[in-house]
Amino acid sequence: VGAGIVLVAAGVFLYFVCEHFLTRQFDAALLTRAQTLISDIQVDSDGKIGLDPDDFRGGTSPFPRGFYYRISDSHGILLQSDMLGRQNLPAPTGAGRETFWFTRLADGHAVRAMATHVTPSGQPAGDPAPSPDNPLEVIVAQERHPLAESLEAVATSLWITGAALAF
Repeated sequence: VGAGIVLVAAGVFLYFVCEHFLTRQFDAALLTRAQTLISDIQVDSDGKIGLDPDDFRGGTSPFPRGFYYRISDSHGILLQSDMLGRQNLPAPTGAGRETFWFTRLADGHAVRAMATHVTPSGQPAGDPAPSPDNPLEVIVAQERHPLAESLEAVATSLWITGAALAF
């Protein structure tokens, strides 16, 4: 009986260690995609925000399926991914630099999201657009089913291993 309790405790511990590690890896990939999006932000001579058209030629996106983004400032939403449609990509209150969280979109998709605030470089002088006083809020999200599938595989492996050791 004591050995069984130790095995269950070890399995639970291993699951949470794997969950933490896999979530950090997922966050690192999400941060890389956010940095790619941020590097594509351009401010034209009229102060309008856009994305580098070279990365979106032919209607293609450099981002994977299930990736969402929203760029806004204190005046409202400036740009968002077409995949969002009319639904909102909610931001956490008080989001600081590189805040990560799990959320669900209005259409039911479970996503892992990240928010950060940036001031794009190369903006016209004297422009009232993004500035340190009016930074852009960039929120990116990725459907979390790849993460969930990996965690399910870990849980299944641990369960099978535990059952095999029990018999």
